[in-house]
Order: sequence, then C-alpha cells, then structure tokens
Amino acid sequence: MTIAIINLILDATIVVLSLWVLQILIGYGGLIGRALTLIGSGTVIIGVAQIIETIMNQWLTSDPLAIELIHRIILVIGFIYIVWGYRVLMKK
Repeated sequence: MTIAIINLILDATIVVLSLWVLQILIGYGGLIGRALTLIGSGTVIIGVAQIIETIMNQWLTSDPLAIELIHRIILVIGFIYIVWGYRVLMKK
C-alpha cells in the first residue's frame, strides 16, 4: 500500500468523522442547535479541505503553491463557520 493510498484513506476517514459530528449536532433545535450546526458544518468543510488537497496533489499537475492556497482558503472558510457558531452561542 502506497503512502498516497494511505493518505486518501485517512482523508476519507476525516470526512466521515466530520459528517458524524454534524449528524450528532444537527438534531438540536433553537439557538444552541443553530450554533452547533454551524460548528459541525465547519468541521465538515475542514474535512473536505483535506481530501480535496490530497486529490489535487495526487491527480493534478498544477502548481503546488496554488494547491496549498486553495486548501488554505477552504480551511479559513471552515474556521469562519466554527467561529460564527461560537459567536451565536455567546450571544445567548
């Protein structure tokens, strides 16, 4: 098994785990439920960022710096969702 395959398996595991977090959090209602859904959505976005980066590194011959830039932009979006979720909690 090559390192590329191991990386892809680990990235897929991260996505599955982040979806599990979201599935657990999405059942709550009200303001707290909204905040937890935002936080869970942020974890999914961060998980997806990892698998996108792995796929781009393995199968695209693009500039590695461009791939890193795209990865970091997606990570920032995920963290914005997480912070937004915490801000909703803090307003309560």
